[in-house]
Amino acid sequence: MNQQIQRAAARARAYLEAHVYNIFNVYDLAITSYALARSGSRVSGVLFTKLDNMAVLKDGKKFWSSRRLPIIARDPLTTPWFDYYMQSSPLDIEIAAYALLHYIETKNFASGLPVLKWLTTQRNANGGFQSTQDTVLALQAISEYGSLFSSDLNLHLDVATYNYTHSLTIQKLDALVLKTTEVPVSFSQGNVPEVNITATGKGAALAQVHVSFYVEKEESNNAYNVSVNLFKETLRSVVVETCVRWALTGSSGMTVVEMGLPTGFMAELDSSNTKIPNLKKKENKDRQIVLYFDQFDGHNSCLYMEMIRVELVAKSQPASIKVYDYYEPDNRAIKFYQSNLLKDASFCDICADCGCTTMPGK
Repeated sequence: MNQQIQRAAARARAYLEAHVYNIFNVYDLAITSYALARSGSRVSGVLFTKLDNMAVLKDGKKFWSSRRLPIIARDPLTTPWFDYYMQSSPLDIEIAAYALLHYIETKNFASGLPVLKWLTTQRNANGGFQSTQDTVLALQAISEYGSLFSSDLNLHLDVATYNYTHSLTIQKLDALVLKTTEVPVSFSQGNVPEVNITATGKGAALAQVHVSFYVEKEESNNAYNVSVNLFKETLRSVVVETCVRWALTGSSGMTVVEMGLPTGFMAELDSSNTKIPNLKKKENKDRQIVLYFDQFDGHNSCLYMEMIRVELVAKSQPASIKVYDYYEPDNRAIKFYQSNLLKDASFCDICADCGCTTMPGK
């Protein structure tokens, strides 16, 4: 079996080497150059030179872009955080991870540092990235690079603001455990406080400051055209029709539809009124249903979800439906829907037997 694997690997390497001058896609260059470097191929450098010439250098960081996002009209005065919370695509993160792994494999550690710096700026508050695949690959690259310098790890960190202090200890045995602390914000101060982080000891660690905030309406770039209508609406149930089509050229990639549930309602996934064509996977999470589809094209595809009231809630608030590309999550659209009957309904309207002194609707 080992000989069969070795022969298969040799044939794969020979095939890639024979096609090095026919590879131009940035993602293909990244994964192929790393694969050839792992196999000890001398032509790996040819591909990586192509990749390196396509890199973007900015603020001491190095990264690659696999595509252009649709232009989103926005006012910088009303959306000042836009460029900060818009993250790169999962493909861009995978490209950078493969490039960093190539630098590590070829022992070109200094050249890999700007890539490492960029990757660390793309992590979310939980230490991951955009999707499962890019998270696994990026963490592999970061951990391999970090292991070169952190064989003996023993760090003490102090986090301090004007009215808050917290201490953390990081050692080799728990180096992979994410440690967090929440810095309190006093709105009377008017601004987010300055955070001072001091480290003593031996080794290297990454400190990341995450700022979260609420927005009245999430940005949407209209990569998808989404319409929402309500059918068969009563005080006890409603059927939500969601129609989706891809608004750009060609077709989308794998698409996720996140349907938020109105307060007091649950989804009836097995109801005869629920119809979801071309569904590949579904998840029933807390307060939302997550649906996965291979793709959407320029034609409308409609799905129907029946929702049943399970709790008494008056004056129901809007719920959201978010549609986005799994691998390009910045390509997305968001719509809100609300029960026409329940948005103005009083408690007596939805529960006539609850001791009301007036008739429902009066």
